[in-house]
Amino acid sequence: MRETDPSLWKLQVFCRVIEENSFSGAARSLAISQPTVSSHIAALERTVGARLFDRVDGEIALTRAGEVLFAEARKVLACHRHAIQTVQEFLGVATGALRIGGSTIPGTYILPDYIRRFREAHPGIQVELASANSSAILARIDEGEIEVGVTGEKPSSGIFRSFPFEEDELVLAVPKGHPLARKKSIPVAELERYPHVLREAGSGTRALAERALSRRGFELAHRVPVACQIGSSEGVRQAVLANLGVSILSIRAIASDVETGRLAALSLEGVDLKRRFHVVTSARRTLSPPGKAFLAFLKQPAGKAGKTRRP
Repeated sequence: MRETDPSLWKLQVFCRVIEENSFSGAARSLAISQPTVSSHIAALERTVGARLFDRVDGEIALTRAGEVLFAEARKVLACHRHAIQTVQEFLGVATGALRIGGSTIPGTYILPDYIRRFREAHPGIQVELASANSSAILARIDEGEIEVGVTGEKPSSGIFRSFPFEEDELVLAVPKGHPLARKKSIPVAELERYPHVLREAGSGTRALAERALSRRGFELAHRVPVACQIGSSEGVRQAVLANLGVSILSIRAIASDVETGRLAALSLEGVDLKRRFHVVTSARRTLSPPGKAFLAFLKQPAGKAGKTRRP
């Protein structure tokens, strides 16, 4: 007998598989086992009477039925979140769940400590952190999947609200023993001499580097030999450590390696690679009480909400 009542949880698992682009990634994100994820997807497939995913070249891909269900599932989950938020707003309850997002650097190196201290002040709020590149985080904010995001790129669209957050600086990371490792800075033109490891398109780190170099008449992706492109700062860091190439990275991502001498951090002469991260919310959606509490926490002066505004 076919199941007729798929739960919200199964829909959430289904959407998370798509967001993480893997069953194992969804399992890690939701703190459940991969067989449990597979079981929920199988149950949904029995409910709708169709396959939701295909395997293509070792990766998962949505079937047409899966695409239709994904569009509707997001609406259902958004309505559910809105219903809970509306009641919490009415009651003034600062408890419940809060889903936030961070682009790679703030998601990895900044937000975990903020979450820890926020939870100390608000133990009744359970926080879930999603990490992706800046473009993906903005898309999830717009779709209502996360409430508050921190990105390396200030959104240009009026559908978002934002304010500046912590500072960051990009540097040229080179491995120990590299010809540049003993230098403090180099001319931009010297970048052409060495293979590079680039972040993927959509990364705030890459966008900043490309804009800053373009102002000097240097088009990064077209002027340097590209060894490979990688979808995370940690992946790029590991590639540089493995001598695959040099890369422009946040100093936060390689600070421990610079301290131990495994990597060197160089500046580019005449190029301003400083930036601020930005806290972003949707201008079209009402924050939940937990979302409002977290946003207020992030707006506190540096001494109260954060340790420092500089790396």
